[in-house]
Amino acid sequence: MKIAVIDYFANVGGGRRYTASLVKGLKYCNPEIEIKFVSSKKALNDQSFGNLDGFVSEQVGLTTSETLRAQIPNGRIHGIPGTWRAKMGVQQFLLKTRYALGSQIARAVQDADILFFAWPDFHVTFPIQKPFALTVHDLIWRHNDLVTQAQVTRLNQNAASLLQRSSAVITLTPSMRREVDEAFPGSAQKTRVIYSPLPELPRGLSSPARDKWLSLQHVRSPFVLVVGGLWAHKNHLTLLQAIARLKQEHTAIQLVCTGQYTDEAFSSQPAATRWGLAKTLRELANNLGLESGKDVIGLGSTSDIELATLYEAATCFVAPSTYEGGSLPMLEAVAHQCPVACSDISVFRDIASYFQLTPRFFVPTNADALATEIARILEQPISRTECKEMAQRVKQRTWRDAAQEYLGVLYEIA
Repeated sequence: MKIAVIDYFANVGGGRRYTASLVKGLKYCNPEIEIKFVSSKKALNDQSFGNLDGFVSEQVGLTTSETLRAQIPNGRIHGIPGTWRAKMGVQQFLLKTRYALGSQIARAVQDADILFFAWPDFHVTFPIQKPFALTVHDLIWRHNDLVTQAQVTRLNQNAASLLQRSSAVITLTPSMRREVDEAFPGSAQKTRVIYSPLPELPRGLSSPARDKWLSLQHVRSPFVLVVGGLWAHKNHLTLLQAIARLKQEHTAIQLVCTGQYTDEAFSSQPAATRWGLAKTLRELANNLGLESGKDVIGLGSTSDIELATLYEAATCFVAPSTYEGGSLPMLEAVAHQCPVACSDISVFRDIASYFQLTPRFFVPTNADALATEIARILEQPISRTECKEMAQRVKQRTWRDAAQEYLGVLYEIA
């Protein structure tokens, strides 16, 4: 059986690590299956995937990797959220690529028996007549004011079509399954939940290299770590307000942000940006008395080793999101024995329950509540024994376990 695993944009950060771990896990579970990994040239060169050509007969055993050469800029899509110009710019960009990309993918998978969309983007339509499964990570366009109503309608139509034609649908949490079932009722009977294990992430730098790197980034203890690009649902706004209130009692506390656009918002000498949320958050930080590059550090997209270093050095990790479909960073933080505070939303409750975790929950729109939970971690640290036990529970579920469940789904639709 030949399976084409498709991730045409190969999302950054946790999404990238999800796909890389899954591709390798599938082959590890059954060396006899033939896998074609279909993605962008940029993704195939990414360190998370490794040199795929070099793995043909060694670590991964992938037989073919297919490079898609869509007309997508190497940089980021810049815009000003909430403005007509930004909305039209994103819309034109997506219209330009969706048809060409769908056709390229269709050609690339002609020799596959079944298809698996690891991280589908519902802007892209596919003239595909093969059995396929897909993972729905989230329905973020239904919660994003940067998306025009016309785009929401089109995305809903594309998603409904893809889900209807699919043979199986996978979500990462029961909450996400419920949202998909409510939005697209026809998919309910073929949707199942497969919890994602801890993604592959190396250990952080050891001292003195760790101390030197942190110093170069102007990061000092104690600091709160948040991982995620500057998107409205990531809720940096409430987090900034909480840090400002926390500093009234804990003057040395620092906020360290990683992810897309964070360097444009919070570095001491930020690059010129047209990303409106970066400007808004930088201005908010200044108004709250938080100095960018000192009280709030923006590191942008970090390497896996750098991210692991931050998890291991952080006083606590905060996930303040108002909406998510899953949360790999939460698992990564726990695995590095970093205390966690997270929004009291159903997805985070699902993950905490499944892995038997005890994070500090707070109402995502309440800055005072978040400040209180961070203060509790500072003043009443979670014991090393408890952190170690939670880390062990997270690590018990492996990508071999998850990949076996994915293979079970794919065998059913073959």
